[in-house]
Amino acid sequence: MRRETREGSDIERDGSGTEYITALVHLAARGDRKAFGELVRRHRSRMLGWARHFVKQSAAAEDIVQEALLHSYNRLHTLREPEKFVGWLRAIVRNQALMELRRARKEYPVGAAPWNAEESAETFSSLLPSGQDQHGMTAEDPLLAERSWEEIQRLLSRLGDQERRVMYAHALAGLSVPETAEALGMKSGAIYTALSRGRRKLVEVRLDDEIEQYVAARKRRAAACSAEIPSARYHWFAGAYHTMAAMMLETMLASGQRGVSLTDVMGATGQAFRLYAAPRSGLSSVYAYDWGRDAQTGWRHLGFHSSVHGGAGQLLTRPEPLLEAMEQMQASIERGIPVMAWNVASAEFGLISGFDDRRAEWYVTDTTAHRKPLPYRKLGRLHPGAEWFVSIPGTRRPVLPQEMLHQVLLQTVRHAKGEEPAYFDGSPIGLGVYESWRDALRNDENIDMLTVAFHSAYVAEARTHAVHFLEQRLLNGIVGSLCHSAVPALQQALLSYRDTAEAWRQLSRIFPLTQGGRRMEPGPRDRATRLVERACRAEEKAVEALEEASAWLERVQS
Repeated sequence: MRRETREGSDIERDGSGTEYITALVHLAARGDRKAFGELVRRHRSRMLGWARHFVKQSAAAEDIVQEALLHSYNRLHTLREPEKFVGWLRAIVRNQALMELRRARKEYPVGAAPWNAEESAETFSSLLPSGQDQHGMTAEDPLLAERSWEEIQRLLSRLGDQERRVMYAHALAGLSVPETAEALGMKSGAIYTALSRGRRKLVEVRLDDEIEQYVAARKRRAAACSAEIPSARYHWFAGAYHTMAAMMLETMLASGQRGVSLTDVMGATGQAFRLYAAPRSGLSSVYAYDWGRDAQTGWRHLGFHSSVHGGAGQLLTRPEPLLEAMEQMQASIERGIPVMAWNVASAEFGLISGFDDRRAEWYVTDTTAHRKPLPYRKLGRLHPGAEWFVSIPGTRRPVLPQEMLHQVLLQTVRHAKGEEPAYFDGSPIGLGVYESWRDALRNDENIDMLTVAFHSAYVAEARTHAVHFLEQRLLNGIVGSLCHSAVPALQQALLSYRDTAEAWRQLSRIFPLTQGGRRMEPGPRDRATRLVERACRAEEKAVEALEEASAWLERVQS
């Protein structure tokens, strides 16, 4: 690993809350000064540490902490989840520190027009409720909540004139959409459009500004300005379809882990046994699962602690989770461990294997790109409406092979029976997906051939790994040494999964990816229907056998 440092420094991290702290928060929120004093005593040193991430001078850090304490005391009653007090407090310290830095800088970002407070007050005074001036405004919009008046001015100065006027009237002055439309001489539809566009821009502005401040803070505390893991790359043997498992394997290989295969990862995550690919749901339905759950489960079964940020269907709208993720990502890369992320170069899972603060860039790799620069500001925002997700493996943890196998079997049975909640409403999962396939093949004249071809290859690859996973566990004697009674059931599951995998392989040969987009003819449609029914019957038998094996293992462990 290449690593360039200014001067090494450790980063202080949050601990987890306790029931005692939560109780103190409840008391302090009701005005108990003694409880608040105890919270201050327990967290003041940590607050100073957080502040010193942004400023070097002790006096400046003390000022930031004092302001943060005052703010937290006044706003403690608004904390809806007291168990998250530490994270809430840290966010307040960060915001106070960033405001202090901006006041010290006394300049606007390049391209932003300075905001004239007197002019803006005059322009919008007619929009304010009777008897209220601009300093009495309350930012109802979540994007502006908990921010100083100067900060709100600076953010709104980055919007276009119409968007700024609408945001001022609706989000700050508290006018309804019809009232805003009447006050500004606009139609309600135009107000909704301006609000939507303005909020999107404010999100982008906030994220970009916070990233800039984060990088500047790293420079002040002499953190590593760049690091890279040259061995991180995509190999053909990592597979082409299940990119989460592929990138988890590549992460382990790049960090020096040996003796692990793609089959091991497919089994550990459970993806060898899962089924989400429904033909009417489009190509993306193969990703219609809980990414964070599968990643953390996989890392745990492979012997690692891990952390995740974001997830399927989640958009990046706040800077706090992004900056927390960036801090952990850079620390991981400095340790020689790449980071798995979604949509770094294309709509799939990839690796982040390097960073450079001077260029404000990550170096990313997936099945389509190697060591491609990705600007910091594009992480989780490569395309409009993109989901964001980062998975960071941590320290090693002990794992027993028999315990891992038992958990995989339990999860597989729950998934197959539909007892695991669908991550997206209405999405079929497990054995229920087969009915979706049968119905589409029988009744849908315009079924998308590319989706059928891709899903067939995707499931065929998964079930092939399911076969290899069970074969390895039977051959290495783990099952027999733990519970000989479970062996026949696993052998039956193995035979059934072989039949399942073969049916899907034949289906993928009928509809190769190279012919995607062609109309499905009656002959291939009938053969495909029979193969899907064959795969379904075989997989039902496999699940029954896994349930029996799981019950035997449960008896031994209890």
